[in-house]
Amino acid sequence: MAARRASLTSAGPKAQRTSKTSQKLVVLPSAPQTKPFLDEDLMLGYETDGIREFKSQAERMTKEQREEAGFKRLTAYCVAESLKTKLLASFLKREHNVSPRVFDEALYVMYHLPLLPGYGPDTNVRSSAPATMPNERSFLAGLSEAEENGYEGTYFDTHTPHASDSRAGYISSSYTEPESLPRDANELLFPSEAESEQEPFYASLSEAESPRQRKVHWNSPPRPNFEEDVAEVVFFEYGVIVFFGLHERQERDILEDISRAGIVRHPLKEDQWEVEECHFAHDPQIAYPRIYNDFFTLKSRSHLLKLSIAHALAQSTLLARYETTAQEVLSSSLARSIPSQLAVSGELQLRRRNALKLTGRLFKLRRDVNLVSNVLDVPELFWSEASLGQLYEAVREYMEIKGRVQVLNEKLGVASDFLCTAPESEWRGRDDDLREEIANGDDPSWGYADVKHFKLSTDHVRVSFVPSYISEAKSASTATFVTALVFNAIVFGAEIAAFTILRPWFKAIYEPRTYVPPPSKRVEPLSKSMFLWPIAVFKADYRDIMRTNGLDAYFFVRFLRMITKILLPIWFFSWVILMPLNSVNTHGIDSDGLDQFTFGNIGPTKQKRYAAHLILVYFFTAWILYNIRQEMKSFVLKRQQYLVSPDHAKTTQANTLLVTGIPAKYLSTEALYNTFNDLPGGVKKIWINRDLKELPDIYDRRLAACNKLESAETSLLKIAAKLRLAAITKAKKGGNAADLEAAQSLDVVSVPRDQRPQHRLGWIPFVGKKVDTIEWCRSEIRTCSELLTEGRSIIENDGLGVRDRTDDPIDKDSIEGETDEEATGTGQKNKEVHKSYPPINSAFITFHNQIAAHLAKQSLTHHEPYRMSAKYIEVAPDDIIWSNLSMNPYERKIRIAISWAATAGLIIFWAIPVAFVGVVSNVYGLCATTSWLAWLCKLPQVVVGIIAGILPPVLLAVLMMLLPIILRLFARFEGIPKRNGLELSLMTRFFIFLVVHSFFIVTLSSGIVKALPGLINNPTSVPSLLAGNLPGASTFFLTYIVLQGLSVVAASFLQIVPLIIYYVKLFVLGSTPRSVHGIKFGLGSVDWGTTFPNVTLLVVITLGYSIISPIINGLACATFFGFYMVYKYLFLWVYDQPSTSDTGGLFFPKAIQHVFVGLYVQQVCLAALFFLARNENHNASAVPEGALMVVLIVLTAGFHVIINNSYGPLLKSLPLSIKDRTWGNQSTAAPASPTDNKDQVYVLEKSVGGKNEGGTSSRPLQPTAAADDYSFAHPAVSRPQRTVWLPKDTLGLAEEEERACKDAGIDVSYKNAHMDEKGKVNISGGPPDEDEE
Repeated sequence: MAARRASLTSAGPKAQRTSKTSQKLVVLPSAPQTKPFLDEDLMLGYETDGIREFKSQAERMTKEQREEAGFKRLTAYCVAESLKTKLLASFLKREHNVSPRVFDEALYVMYHLPLLPGYGPDTNVRSSAPATMPNERSFLAGLSEAEENGYEGTYFDTHTPHASDSRAGYISSSYTEPESLPRDANELLFPSEAESEQEPFYASLSEAESPRQRKVHWNSPPRPNFEEDVAEVVFFEYGVIVFFGLHERQERDILEDISRAGIVRHPLKEDQWEVEECHFAHDPQIAYPRIYNDFFTLKSRSHLLKLSIAHALAQSTLLARYETTAQEVLSSSLARSIPSQLAVSGELQLRRRNALKLTGRLFKLRRDVNLVSNVLDVPELFWSEASLGQLYEAVREYMEIKGRVQVLNEKLGVASDFLCTAPESEWRGRDDDLREEIANGDDPSWGYADVKHFKLSTDHVRVSFVPSYISEAKSASTATFVTALVFNAIVFGAEIAAFTILRPWFKAIYEPRTYVPPPSKRVEPLSKSMFLWPIAVFKADYRDIMRTNGLDAYFFVRFLRMITKILLPIWFFSWVILMPLNSVNTHGIDSDGLDQFTFGNIGPTKQKRYAAHLILVYFFTAWILYNIRQEMKSFVLKRQQYLVSPDHAKTTQANTLLVTGIPAKYLSTEALYNTFNDLPGGVKKIWINRDLKELPDIYDRRLAACNKLESAETSLLKIAAKLRLAAITKAKKGGNAADLEAAQSLDVVSVPRDQRPQHRLGWIPFVGKKVDTIEWCRSEIRTCSELLTEGRSIIENDGLGVRDRTDDPIDKDSIEGETDEEATGTGQKNKEVHKSYPPINSAFITFHNQIAAHLAKQSLTHHEPYRMSAKYIEVAPDDIIWSNLSMNPYERKIRIAISWAATAGLIIFWAIPVAFVGVVSNVYGLCATTSWLAWLCKLPQVVVGIIAGILPPVLLAVLMMLLPIILRLFARFEGIPKRNGLELSLMTRFFIFLVVHSFFIVTLSSGIVKALPGLINNPTSVPSLLAGNLPGASTFFLTYIVLQGLSVVAASFLQIVPLIIYYVKLFVLGSTPRSVHGIKFGLGSVDWGTTFPNVTLLVVITLGYSIISPIINGLACATFFGFYMVYKYLFLWVYDQPSTSDTGGLFFPKAIQHVFVGLYVQQVCLAALFFLARNENHNASAVPEGALMVVLIVLTAGFHVIINNSYGPLLKSLPLSIKDRTWGNQSTAAPASPTDNKDQVYVLEKSVGGKNEGGTSSRPLQPTAAADDYSFAHPAVSRPQRTVWLPKDTLGLAEEEERACKDAGIDVSYKNAHMDEKGKVNISGGPPDEDEE
């Protein structure tokens, strides 16, 4: 047999229990005792041969002789780490024709002999059909009855007491003791045939009964030789299987069957199996059941008896496996060499990693024996059924489990003590000075992380545990980096190849800007050659992005280009100079892999090399600051050129000022006109915002009803088309020409009312009144339009909601003394007018000249604090957050403080939900440590696997998705009135979050935690330990940058997710012309508030480690070049940024501030490392370098202040020096009087039904139907009903629906949209209510 047999002593590992060879006798417990045995020695059988002299012939045999004589086998196999008991039970019932019974972690199975061949080719054996008792009761019914009657009785037959019996006082069973002992052992073991026939079928059944039940026995007439018809197997969840009464070949067949079925977890190789081989026999005439020489002599055939024996035997077998594993570890050449090396040389020539591996194996063994496995656990069966526990303990005593566990723990403890010396001895052998210091008893306060020990004591085990390198747990190893590099390179190659193949075939995804935008913004195709597209992208002029996507996209790509340009010389000089200095003959901590190229690898005797780091950081800083100045200079010039360009400057957005915090006194066109009209060109229009109350909700209702009507009308046309096709198909099958002609007429395709689109009213699904969707939408649109018209009429005729001062002279000298209360209070009590929609404290003011708007922005407008101080230019109507226009200035200041406090709290406490995700991922540990959550691990394995493996990354992804949303809400709460202002605020908040969580925390956890053992052991070594370990965190960031530079860049080219979503949305959501237009012609865009911070975080990481770990410079340079290429491609050929949300490049100077953050991080870290550096005498060795770094920090901060002061005022506003280039300046006429401009200045323009034609004129516009007349009026009081866009069908039904809608007062059109005969919607242009170039 290939497997190790725990019962054999002639070969293999030495026997672990003495009962194999000492012929130890253990008498198994019988009935519960009421008084002691008279012959106590006879009962125990340890010190006398009172029983041994009656040994049976089987007990005298060797195991080989028992096999030859045909005694029944009792065998235990340890074949795996664990078994899948639920699958096992199902498999045995299905394939082996048995009925498994579950007893906690044990699965009891009865096989009826003889075993038959299996049902299929994958199964070897199966059970015969169970025999039926004479009274037609099955054996399983008998087992169940025995279990239900309880376990308080005895399961071992004893003698019937007589009056003269010296053993009176013992509970008896239904069997009588023979008058005298048999004459020989054969007679004892093998009773006569007549005696055998009187034996009950299943003794345990009658023994489990109550005294009343014993009057009737269902086992009569007796069934002879039942023992020969049944074999039993007990499967244990921890990988042990115990067989009763099967031949070895049959046991192997069953083991092979369950192995093929995939029921075994982590199976052991056959030569690693552990096997306990015993034999057993039943003898109802024996005085006491017992175990002798691995032979079990039993009185009863109870399955509960055998289950108790199987538990103990299985635990012994599992323990034997641990003993064998421990013996292999301790007998290895590596373990045996430790004492001899220390004794001979006083040094240990053993690598720390090997020593820690040995320690880990021994610790795992002790954990398995004492804490994890079932060796020391009492099965649940014996806690609930105490009478079975005595038998279980007796068998455990025979197997010597308790003593073997103690011996095993002592061996492992001694071995661990030797191994604990390995790391210390290794360090001692490396440094003679340090060894001498230790020999003299001095405290070795040397500057490198050492591996220390801690001890864990429990009731069963005392572990001396040496943890592995904490740095290996916290800092990515070189192997990890290489693996990440290779993997990401493979992904990069695969995705670029896929992009190369797919690009020519999917223009809608990879080159939509060649046909979707207006002709003035289109670009030429990327490349006619499939493989030359990289050259085309590289040669493309990135400055063309300004025309196609505005300044924000242009300066983002320019920022990537700037960083690539900065890093190129830094990459070259750092690799040529710093990498050799850090790695060659450094006498440092003897790092290997990537760590040898870091700043921390320079040893105490080589710290003069720090001069090179200092010189290079000065050089690199000067180079970076030079580029920042050049780029800021270029930014201001480009932005000013863009703002004064005719295409932009002539728009209303470029000439309009938003003023908030206006006092009530100035909330009139007259007051605002007089305040701002003195600026060049004067005021063109004024929009005073109002509290519109319910009107915005009504407007939204109408818009939703229009969307619903479009969907319902299109659905109706599709139903009609399908009905027509069905009628035509039916007519063609009938072959009747008249029917076919009739099927093609309009009357046939009239949609029945019950098939028209319908829906239920109310918010609760499946509840509410069911209505016809088309009729309801028409009614809803008409009702909303009437309500909006009524509200607009009130606004036009209510006198602006304040007193009209047109006819009153304005006493400018009294302005200083008049308060808001005087302007709106008692002075108007007698002249109050109805104010249904009162004005709020903000207004839009459009000027004739662009420079006037910029001057108004920079001017001090009001004489009271905070009044009219918050002003905004470059405001687009679609970019306005209307709900933030009515905020009080003081309220906004409070909101700003609360918003940033909430942001700080979110950054600080973000670790709580992330920690929760980590806890969920360790659900098994959670079950073990938290009792009230133990039910989680009792769920099906699939569910637990989903909770532990799939749920955590999904939760983490959801958290990271919610983070920008939450930060945007904070910015909106602050009161920012522009959506691009939200993005600017989000950029700052998100960047702070990323720097804290993705840079500082990772750096500290990878560097300081790496040095934590040394800090705890020797606090005085804090400076040296930090200096040596902080650079070690760089390897993680190397891996992160490789991921960004390869996988992320390639994925951005491939865009596999947008490709899939495009066609899914087109087929699933493309139901109306408007939805089809949005899918086909709606181009992608980026959110600058999250895109910029992710890029600038890489800049901070790169600059922070550019000197400490120079290898990062080359990787980062390649990464930023990849970003530059991919985003240049995306903004030229794919993306379309909305012009209304463009800030004119204001994200760029914020990104420059982030570069300064990277410089400060770099310089502060280097200064700290210089000050913390210690030489061989443990003295500060780089103080001058640290002082010069402080000087560099001061110089950088000074340059930073100069840049902000010099370029800051030029970032947002235009100076007077270029007023002659601004829009409208050349044609500006003399300012008109308030009376002359009265017809051109409006609080709110009338709502008219014309199309939005866009654009403005340099002259004052007369009140017309143009959309520009209501550009800055709230849509609820200015915009007409959106045109309902329907497709024109082949049946003419769309025309009928159009007439019906127009009769209801609804604007409808089927321009540029049509539906084919099959009901598919196609478009040939944009919506009828949108502009087309």
